[in-house]
Amino acid sequence: MAASSFIKSHISVVSHRFFCFFNDLCKSYGKGISAKSPGFVQSELIRKAEKAGGSVHKFSTQKTALSQTHLDGSRIKKSLSERVHRDATGIKMHRDLFSAYLSRYVNQDDTLSVQDARTGYCGAEPKKVGGV
Repeated sequence: MAASSFIKSHISVVSHRFFCFFNDLCKSYGKGISAKSPGFVQSELIRKAEKAGGSVHKFSTQKTALSQTHLDGSRIKKSLSERVHRDATGIKMHRDLFSAYLSRYVNQDDTLSVQDARTGYCGAEPKKVGGV
């Protein structure tokens, strides 16, 4: 009985200290600290997409491996330090931008439609270069 009351009192102290620590962070950095969590960003993205009449499709980044995929359908593993994507078809672009472009062509079954991505790439070139 004494052990359980000892544990309960220490859990209470630890949770109180964490709560005080979080409050101190909020006082120092404002309530915006809670607005930086990944869950908050996802929920805001979904809310804004639905408000604009769109939708958000979540897919597996491991299954699609967009940063390793080329427009000819091949996959070549890269290290994280390689920031420029040099496609087998001759395209050279920032790795994250190219992955974002390919994400437009991920189907509902989490597969990448390489043919659609290849077809759509020619018309999208001026938009990507201009930063739109």
